[in-house]
Amino acid sequence: MKTIYYPLLLLLILCSGLSACKKNNKEPENEEEKKEKTQEELIVGKWKLVQGYDLNGEDVADDCDKKNILEFFADKKMHWFQYQHHAGNCAEYFYHLRNDVTYKIEGKNLSFHWVVKPEEGTGGGDLTDMTFEVNETRLIIRVTPTHKGTIYQRIN
Repeated sequence: MKTIYYPLLLLLILCSGLSACKKNNKEPENEEEKKEKTQEELIVGKWKLVQGYDLNGEDVADDCDKKNILEFFADKKMHWFQYQHHAGNCAEYFYHLRNDVTYKIEGKNLSFHWVVKPEEGTGGGDLTDMTFEVNETRLIIRVTPTHKGTIYQRIN
């Protein structure tokens, strides 16, 4: 009886030891995977315009407008690539080359601030009190609470 009992006991211990070491693939492997990204982390990247609504709810973005790109950096600086109709053509304007552009996030509000670079003259401006939503693939910026928004898609 002892000869059967010991191998069975050893087999039982071995099986329970193996199952205890088995990894649960549903749990995140590290702390970064466990926590959700903040708005500040999600907004960092390059975003291309896909739709732009006026205050009446009409999509007014044409092919030229849809070339517009916003690029947000973790240090709160941004690059603003804007395209406009000029003399019958769609002309590229690198807003950040003539201006130092920064952004600020406060809760659900997003603000832009720019200062004209000294070699370009003086001045600057602000766009404030806009609300926004952001996730991994989409950014929506609204100028009023009822505005459908300007909608961007992540391109990096």
